[in-house]
Amino acid sequence: MQPPNEKDDSSEMAAPVMVQTMASNQQLVGQVAPQAMMMGGMPGNVIMVQQPSAAPKVIGILSMIYGAFGIFGSLMVVVGASLFGDIMEEADIGIDGNMLMIIAIVGFVTSIGWIVAGVWMNGRQRRGVHLAWLLLLFEFVLDIVISLTGTGTGVEVGALGIGMSVVGTGICGVIVAIPLMVSNSGLDDSSLIPK
Repeated sequence: MQPPNEKDDSSEMAAPVMVQTMASNQQLVGQVAPQAMMMGGMPGNVIMVQQPSAAPKVIGILSMIYGAFGIFGSLMVVVGASLFGDIMEEADIGIDGNMLMIIAIVGFVTSIGWIVAGVWMNGRQRRGVHLAWLLLLFEFVLDIVISLTGTGTGVEVGALGIGMSVVGTGICGVIVAIPLMVSNSGLDDSSLIPK
């Protein structure tokens, strides 16, 4: 076999021949072993291709489930308030029927927002995460308002409600942010937050 020509810049596979001799009859027995050789340069960069992360799809599905439960709960509150409004007024639960209807309507609208955010996240759109954060912020402010004006017996119940809202919103905010924290999430550049 001849050595490779130094003037030839093309990359090709050279197959060196491994030769063994038998001591008895001096017969050459060989085997061709393919070996990669680079001619005329260093090898290129290695690019690792991975499957995109499933985190946006999982969080999107969880957001859609949360929104569906919210719609179901809001409809149950509306039906319950309309059918059993007299019983609720007699029970004196501390909230009137009109306020209950307003809370149910707000819950219905935010639940639709959660479903839209889940669909966007499932489609690997960054604006789905942004919409989920805006919904969390809105629900946090609403929880604080309800805790401060709620049916508590003193400051302790209001402070406890606010503390629970802070912890719950923080945990939900981190869970919603998982698609942004994963390196290969495959999210696009769409945004609800102006740059």
